[in-house]
Amino acid sequence: AELGINLTKEASDRFSYEFDLAGYYMIIDNWIAWQPAGGIWRPYNLKEVSATGLEIGGSLAFLQPWGKIHLNGQIAYNQSVLRQGIDENDLAVGYQLPYTPKYRGTLSGSILFKNYRLGIMSYYVGERTGQDVVNEMVEAYFLTNLNLGRQIPLGKHALSAEVQVLNVFDISYQNVKHYAMPGRNFLLSIRYLFNNHKH
Repeated sequence: AELGINLTKEASDRFSYEFDLAGYYMIIDNWIAWQPAGGIWRPYNLKEVSATGLEIGGSLAFLQPWGKIHLNGQIAYNQSVLRQGIDENDLAVGYQLPYTPKYRGTLSGSILFKNYRLGIMSYYVGERTGQDVVNEMVEAYFLTNLNLGRQIPLGKHALSAEVQVLNVFDISYQNVKHYAMPGRNFLLSIRYLFNNHKH
């Protein structure tokens, strides 16, 4: 079962906003979960899982003579619990599924100025259980990324270039227990857009 509501409003020629609220409840028989084992990810069968969640999101847009400002945010709660295991003695019954955070959130903003775009995105991933859901926990983390891009019109086509700074604050974090993720790193991308009509 899922229930949601969406509200979109253009308050004026230069300002609009959107709000989303959704909740869901599911009971899944024979859930297939991909989990790390021996250095690779393998599928595991979970007899019965219940998933309950709530998601709230919203955005604001400001249209200016020189460009556009856009703000967006979302928070989510997700409780995915093993209700019945394949083995009657499965100690994971009643616990949150491995590597499934109860809490997540994102906050982003962008500024469009002529053919330039400056953006920032921060996201939060809450504490998660590890492979051993009873005794192992993986710490929460909060990351921030920056990006700056420009699109250059070339007749019917366009050239798009973007520089990204990922993990700006050089946070030490793990998605999977004992597997470190990259610190601050940089990404440069150049794309040629054929028949581009949005410049």
